[in-house]
Amino acid sequence: MRKSLGHVIKAVNLIKKNALQDRLFQQLCGKNNEEFKRLVLHTEVRWLSKGNCLQRFVALWYSVISFLSETELGQKLIDAKSDTLYLSDIFEKLNVLNKELQGNDSTLFSCKEAITAFIGKFKLFWLNFGRREFAQFRSLAYISTELLDADLAVYVDHLKHLTYFK
Repeated sequence: MRKSLGHVIKAVNLIKKNALQDRLFQQLCGKNNEEFKRLVLHTEVRWLSKGNCLQRFVALWYSVISFLSETELGQKLIDAKSDTLYLSDIFEKLNVLNKELQGNDSTLFSCKEAITAFIGKFKLFWLNFGRREFAQFRSLAYISTELLDADLAVYVDHLKHLTYFK
């Protein structure tokens, strides 16, 4: 999954690093009637930006693939599609948790409760993956028929590692 995330970051940087590339991509998004016209630039400084970058990337998936169709990176992205969608969903959940932990009304008890509940959801997630139910993973639900059992096993293992991480 780290390689898949790396491919996404390379694609975003490839499009965003050059003003001409960025304008051409905006035009393509306009032609495709996309909700967004630009990708969000990922920065290593804030981990929250990975989630935002991935969400926008997934929202513009078909435009990005079309834009990079004749490159090796485009093929790598197609191969990493399920990983990218899974990571987008996980980072979205982490971003929601992070927002719950912030603010003037946050106390140690409310934060502990939010984290405990969040970790408790992982077991539900991996049990649902075993039944091929993706209600909590919107992006993966779109490609549920394309998902391989090997991919699901990797995602379940990842969720288990997140659950028992100390």
